Amino acid sequence: MGQVYLGDALEIAAKCPKNAVDLVYADPHFSQTENKRVGQKADTELTFEDRWQGGLHAYLAWLEGRVRGMRVVLKPQGCFCCTWTGMWCITLKLLCDKIFGAERFQNELIWYYQTGGASKGRFSRKHDTILLYSMGEFFYFDGKSVAIRGRPRR
Repeated sequence: MGQVYLGDALEIAAKCPKNAVDLVYADPHFSQTENKRVGQKADTELTFEDRWQGGLHAYLAWLEGRVRGMRVVLKPQGCFCCTWTGMWCITLKLLCDKIFGAERFQNELIWYYQTGGASKGRFSRKHDTILLYSMGEFFYFDGKSVAIRGRPRR
């Protein structure tokens, strides 16, 4: 009751009983085309490795196993949220539609941020997409707790 788990979804799913979890929030690392470096300079130390052998299809196969594993542990009134950064969000949505059913898609939330520089050749990619799926027709939602109060600062 009231526990938060952090780690690989397959390892966590193996430890949890079926139909026992109210909410899964997945924030997988993203399949990028290059490594991220401290300060983005070629001579600095790598901060993390985020490339996948086999490209996008291999990455989606890895991700699918974890989403399926998390689906099994959700309660019938449970919810699944997954964050995706970048232009491949539609592939995650199609994957989740296949696993949960398109009718269980509840919403797409956009988390917009203003860090970093602006792109001169296109609209800046400064948002994450959070997909929300429910296990069943009825699920917990408390709109008052997540409402933005007051006017946003400019």
